Amino acid sequence: MRLAKDGGASSERTTLDDAPDDSGDDVPDEISDFSNLRSILSASDTQDAYCRSPTYYDFTGRGKGWTVKYTVEGEDRYLILVPHPNLRSALLVFFPFVTTYSQLIDRVRHLSRFRKFLARYDKVSLARIEEEIANQVLKHEDCASLGLKRFEEKLLDWIYPSYDLCVESLLSPRGAQFSKYRNKINKFREQGINVVLARDMRPREFCRAIAKVNANWIRTKVKGGILSRENITESELTAVLKAPYRALVRASKTLESDIDGIFLKRENDYIAFSLWETPSKWDTAPSFASMTSSYEPGLSEYLYRCTAEHVKDQYRYICVGGSETASLDRFKRKFAPARVRTLRTIELLVQADRAKPPRQRREIKLWLLPKTVLWIWRRSGSRRSQLST
Repeated sequence: MRLAKDGGASSERTTLDDAPDDSGDDVPDEISDFSNLRSILSASDTQDAYCRSPTYYDFTGRGKGWTVKYTVEGEDRYLILVPHPNLRSALLVFFPFVTTYSQLIDRVRHLSRFRKFLARYDKVSLARIEEEIANQVLKHEDCASLGLKRFEEKLLDWIYPSYDLCVESLLSPRGAQFSKYRNKINKFREQGINVVLARDMRPREFCRAIAKVNANWIRTKVKGGILSRENITESELTAVLKAPYRALVRASKTLESDIDGIFLKRENDYIAFSLWETPSKWDTAPSFASMTSSYEPGLSEYLYRCTAEHVKDQYRYICVGGSETASLDRFKRKFAPARVRTLRTIELLVQADRAKPPRQRREIKLWLLPKTVLWIWRRSGSRRSQLST
């Protein structure tokens, strides 16, 4: 059942400012198994493939998150909260069931019940909001009283638009704009590169393959001096760059049935991998991890081509997400995306914290990284188990 249209009556009129003091004690439900999100998100109305992906939330929150349940016309709906992957003491709130600005306003009012939980964080952000909805919300007469503030995203993977690529166009590229793409694909076809299916690999080999490609990619980046290492040691930098792929191994175990992928292997060396989620309801596969071991010309394009070959019987589109850098955005735009979504972040100023200056945060600025790296920043003090690779 779809949510009420804009202009519909709402029974939720309490703002974060004028909510009674005893109404902010509710605590969201902690997510113990992200696989449980699968059934919850199956009813989502969002067209953003990442916003309806359990793997995306697992990845972004490093295995930690919460849900907030509310009811619309007798149907249960949810907000999803996860720690910010790049900033200490910051929280992201996602809205997989919101499709209009009035719905978003009502959901923010609903968050007043969790004010004390939100006040634990120095920064609370409403994440991956469609640009049109964000603009309308920020013009709303209740914007200031709700504590909503325009925020320019500088860290997460929707700095630039999120793209859905057409599978058919990747398989049968036509026109002058794809001439270089066709030439690069033909070059790699002649090299006898093996495509290894992730589901056919033993767990230990799967872990080793990810670690090998990841290590070579880090080596290439550091050697080229591309990564900014200001205020961070080389060992800390390496740990940050490895962290998302340790999370990837963990997620592949906890969400095993809905993760598929391929590895490219030249002789005895793994040189690239692509992993995606396999939702049963939609026509779009969210691709949440793609990596090559080097800057070898054409390798990234060939990886996209091989991914399309393996999803063509089930999906019409591949969501490759957004980008943190202009160069990565230019690369994705070369494939003439079939669908483009411009997303925004809105800051939520929680009443309990408005008069309190924020604690100093540790911020890591790592430019020119694939989207999965910038998703993950291990918050200081956390002690997560290390997976053997």
